[in-house]
Amino acid sequence: DNLGAGPFSDVQGGQIASKMRRADTPLREEYDPATADLFEQRNTPSLFGLGLVDAIPDSVIIANEDPTDINGDGIRGVAHRITTADLALNIGRFGWKAQIPRLADFVRDGMLNELGVTTIADGRGFGSATDSDAVTDPELAQTDFDDILFFMSNLAAPPRAGNSDPGVVVGETLFTTIGCALCHIPSLQSSFGPVPLFSDLLLHNVHVGSFRGMVDGQAAVGMYRTAPLWGLRRTAPYMHDGRAETITAAILAHDNEALAARNAFNALNTGQKNALLLFLQDL
Repeated sequence: DNLGAGPFSDVQGGQIASKMRRADTPLREEYDPATADLFEQRNTPSLFGLGLVDAIPDSVIIANEDPTDINGDGIRGVAHRITTADLALNIGRFGWKAQIPRLADFVRDGMLNELGVTTIADGRGFGSATDSDAVTDPELAQTDFDDILFFMSNLAAPPRAGNSDPGVVVGETLFTTIGCALCHIPSLQSSFGPVPLFSDLLLHNVHVGSFRGMVDGQAAVGMYRTAPLWGLRRTAPYMHDGRAETITAAILAHDNEALAARNAFNALNTGQKNALLLFLQDL
């Protein structure tokens, strides 16, 4: 075999290494990402505030699309459109590639692909009502599913730290000035009011052209949902695969549509960089 050249085999759940690696491996990856046939380790996302994200109307997400860069800012965000098993057109908002439209779908998908637990089907195609083990299906009762969904829906959004250092305000201004807020929009409107998630929930290509990864529906290899930044100070490591241990490392890992913002960050003087990081550490 020509290691790393494929062809890659699609297996149930996708070609994801995730966090399941050999226990005797000290590194985050036990293989060379440049040559491996198994790739795309995934970082577990935070669950706080997901009920508010679920309450953001599709129209609010779509309103920020600019797939052909009409305004010339180099940003080509696009909503992930998903046709579910019941033939409904949905806008994705959960998962690293915005591949899951609703929070209930997210719970069903996680139950099957992360835990191997079957759930009662709702006709949308996420999760599964049956599997091949000896346990009677579905393995999770509807009342238990409803309780889990209720719990996740009501997890509060991460609060700001409330740092009174004047540098936080300076950093917040710089966040917009250098272009970070073009994708990490400070808030989106929901049925509950503004949701300060610092994301547009759109797909963007933020990786170099040689990046090797998975296609997931409309999300091409280098395309990922803008990661919400609320709770940033407590959710390291960063990026979809956890490659960035620090906020600075995460900024420097951005490319393609985010290259201009990364270059603008690098052009800041030390005091400005410290102010920007002070702001980000307040999220």
